Amino acid sequence: METSRPGPTGAFGSPPYAGPREVEYPLVPLRSVETNVLVWIQPRLMHPAYELWAGERVVATLRFKDLARRRGLAAGSDGVWTIDDDARVDEVLVVRSGTEPETIFHPGPSVGGLLIVREERQFLWEACDLWQREWVFLDERKHPVLWFEPDMRRLGHSRVRFGPGFLGDPDSPLLAIMGKYLTLGSRARADARSSS
Repeated sequence: METSRPGPTGAFGSPPYAGPREVEYPLVPLRSVETNVLVWIQPRLMHPAYELWAGERVVATLRFKDLARRRGLAAGSDGVWTIDDDARVDEVLVVRSGTEPETIFHPGPSVGGLLIVREERQFLWEACDLWQREWVFLDERKHPVLWFEPDMRRLGHSRVRFGPGFLGDPDSPLLAIMGKYLTLGSRARADARSSS
């Protein structure tokens, strides 16, 4: 009887991405939660995996291959996405569901940038304060739709606050995942740009 599961592995037989917990905590649709404030947590320190919780339920996960946080795997009840970040070029971030690009992030000249979803919707990514601790996605009319606020007491934790009516938007799960990815990866991208 075989006891190990087949599948892709990284160095030393470890999984290529930080271990998933979707089996332990099945993902629920974001539109079914009853609160507009959710929390990203990092269950294990120094383990590049994060979960978006709404009360006692998990709505999304984000995992990385390594601590550099350049290649991610995200999951929600609506699907699974891979995130590829090539900081050597300024066009950077491509998010795929399957083989087709679904979302592209174009970084701004210094901070922030523009997120284009399915070539039809655009969201600005901006810092809310001078210290770049809080971030927000703005819609085409420059209305805030999603805020990201780090928990300064717990490393890897942050609050996500949805604007009025945006929780049920079909792109809200993807933006919640992308915001977490961007807040985690902003320092790594800045360092890579300055070294090239």
